[in-house]
Amino acid sequence: MSLWPFCFLTLPLLNIVARTGLSAINERVVMDTLRLSDADRRVQAMVWCGIVAVLALSRVGSVAFGCVDALWNSGSIL
Repeated sequence: MSLWPFCFLTLPLLNIVARTGLSAINERVVMDTLRLSDADRRVQAMVWCGIVAVLALSRVGSVAFGCVDALWNSGSIL
């Protein structure tokens, strides 16, 4: 259950990684039209790996809630 804060803390870090990859094109593109496909392929790979890591952390965090709920419903936890 202690993994949930890390899920929320890594999302802004992914934004920073994506923005640093777009820094070279900020002069010629309006801010409303920035897309991840405009970034370098290495930056795209890092962002997608970060998204996969956040999803994995959220799954592991939800397993802990599921185990507690299963024990509570079976009567093992009073």
